[in-house]
Formats: sequence, structure tokens, C-alpha cells
Amino acid sequence: MNDRAKIFIVDDEEAIRDALAMLLETAGYAVTSFRSAKDFLAEYSPGDCECLILDVSMPEMDGVSAYKEIHQLFPEIGCIMMSGQYDVPTIRDGMGAGEQEYLLKPFTVEELAKAISRVSFKVEEH
Repeated sequence: MNDRAKIFIVDDEEAIRDALAMLLETAGYAVTSFRSAKDFLAEYSPGDCECLILDVSMPEMDGVSAYKEIHQLFPEIGCIMMSGQYDVPTIRDGMGAGEQEYLLKPFTVEELAKAISRVSFKVEEH
């Protein structure tokens, strides 16, 4: 049995998914990646992951819309939203629902680790 914390990554950019997966796996997490929120929603089962790292800018379904749907279906998931643009209205809209953090790309490994810790703590409180 694998006791490693499970993190899912949703980003349309393969290079970002691969880099994040490598960093997180090196840190001891079990990682599953998806190229779109629709792919994630098609495969996710409740309890599969502790943390979702979700890109804001994606072509089919943007991260804010995806998070709202994901949070409604699976409120147990903590989420880290990430974006290459500092867009206050998008951040405010996205942060309005659920247990999540927001990281501005590029971010450091330390910033990511702290965000994962904060999201995990918030989810455990509920």
C-alpha cells in the first residue's frame, strides 16, 4: 500500500505538468497529471487526492470555472490555483469558493510546499 500523499496536477502545458510532477515526486508525493479539467473530472473518484494544483489559464475550461465545478462535486479537495498573470478579479473570483491557495508563476519550491501544507491543514480542519 502506498501511504504517500496524493497530489493531482491540471495544466494544459506538458512541460509545467512534468516539472511539477518531478519536484513533487522527489519530495515524496504520489502525483497524477491531467492536461485539462475535463480529463480530471472524467477520471477523479472521491478520496483520490489530498491536493489539486490547477492552472487558471486553460483553453477548454479555465481554472476558476473548473474549480467551482470541482468544489461543488468534491468539496473535500484542497486546491492550489496557479497563474502566470496577477489578475485580482480572477483571483478574488477563484478564491471565493473553498479551501485553496493561489500561486503566481514562477514560484519557488518553498512557496509550493507551504501552499500544499496550508491547503492540507485547511482541509483537515473541516
